[in-house]
Amino acid sequence: MSNRSLMAPFDLQDGYSVAFNDTHEIENHVQKNNFTEESNLREATQRFLEEKQRLTEAEREENSQNWLWYQMSKIETSMGDYNGSVSVEAIQELAIIKAPVLEQLLSERSEAVEKASQFVLKVALKALEQDGREVIPGVITVIVMGYTIIYNSVTHDLLIDKVSQAYMRHETGKIERSYRPDGILKAQGQKISLNRLLTKDLANFDYIECRQLTKECLPLLRDIVERYAKEDKVLIEIWAGGKSEEAKIEKTLGKIFVSSKAGMQIIESGKHLQVRDLEGKLIVKAYGDKVEKPMTRAICSDFKARYALIQKN
Repeated sequence: MSNRSLMAPFDLQDGYSVAFNDTHEIENHVQKNNFTEESNLREATQRFLEEKQRLTEAEREENSQNWLWYQMSKIETSMGDYNGSVSVEAIQELAIIKAPVLEQLLSERSEAVEKASQFVLKVALKALEQDGREVIPGVITVIVMGYTIIYNSVTHDLLIDKVSQAYMRHETGKIERSYRPDGILKAQGQKISLNRLLTKDLANFDYIECRQLTKECLPLLRDIVERYAKEDKVLIEIWAGGKSEEAKIEKTLGKIFVSSKAGMQIIESGKHLQVRDLEGKLIVKAYGDKVEKPMTRAICSDFKARYALIQKN
């Protein structure tokens, strides 16, 4: 076989070139189709994830409103002001199981969430009135239970902030931390512009209001002691270092007033003031004007009637 015959297959240059180009075109077409399919798949996956995230956020927002609805209804019940169309227990169950809210109840829920905002705003303004300090002209601030409340008396802007707090996520039962960089609540006058309240916030502000109500009663309690109490060696609970876990009961010189009609005894020693029922259960604990254990709202509501009874004693 000649050398030429060995090279013969390569003499068909045109045919070889066409076949080689066709192969490349097929490969390019396949790669292009694969790339397009991968891109479409990637885009579809991204859309799916975004939609899933949107639905999760919407469900979380719905559930958050349900919990605020429940907590506000519970607070109103303690005030004797709840007049909702469903029971507080039913609202709690609805929040726990994440059931869809009936359309006819949506406006009731929205009203409750708005009431929650207004309730927190009212307590915040009271805190500023009782303990606020003017740090710069026109700007008043106060810190209560870790909440920073800032009020601009010129623009009437109010901000409630708390850098972080632990709370329980209801759907998992786990303790998590909440970071709300925009703040918890913003308002101008009575108009709420931002609401990032959690159920725990409402519980905290409910407690803060009970402390406020109790603080308003302290002058009346001290007046009773001044007028009617007898001086004696009294048992009084002291919190060493201000920590409840270090509480101890000491017998020291003080004043005590007992009223069977009002069902209470008032004990005062120095700046310490305590109110107990006739069995000795602690109702109020204060040091100076600082309330360490507030009355319940129920006791606060009828304290003036008790005060009147004591004066007739």
